[in-house]
Amino acid sequence: MKNLKKLVVKSGITTTVLLVMLLSIPVEALGQDPTVVDAKHYTVEFENDQVRVLRISYAPGEESVMHEHPNGVAIF
Repeated sequence: MKNLKKLVVKSGITTTVLLVMLLSIPVEALGQDPTVVDAKHYTVEFENDQVRVLRISYAPGEESVMHEHPNGVAIF
């Protein structure tokens, strides 16, 4: 019974820590334009009122920052 109580307490602490971590993600970083928040990797090649073409370039092992992918089509 003691072990069960420890497990429940430990699970509660883990859940709390994960929740705090998720809530600490800056809201501004979520849903932002990748050309603004990660200009090193994303550049606009062409844009008009119907289409936007981005050039995306990553070296091996590089990662992107949090950004948004609006509805659309991607061609690689």
